[in-house]
Amino acid sequence: MRELFKSVKEVMYQACEENGNTPIQEVVSAIGVTALIPMIWIALYMLGAR
Repeated sequence: MRELFKSVKEVMYQACEENGNTPIQEVVSAIGVTALIPMIWIALYMLGAR
């Protein structure tokens, strides 16, 4: 499990270097995208799409 975490951390740092972001920005954007999916579902439900 520790090896998996280490590889995930390395991938995140590599992505941050390519994008020019900090790791905190990457985590915040991932949480934002994850929260967007239920919000879209709730909005469609409120509009009557079932």
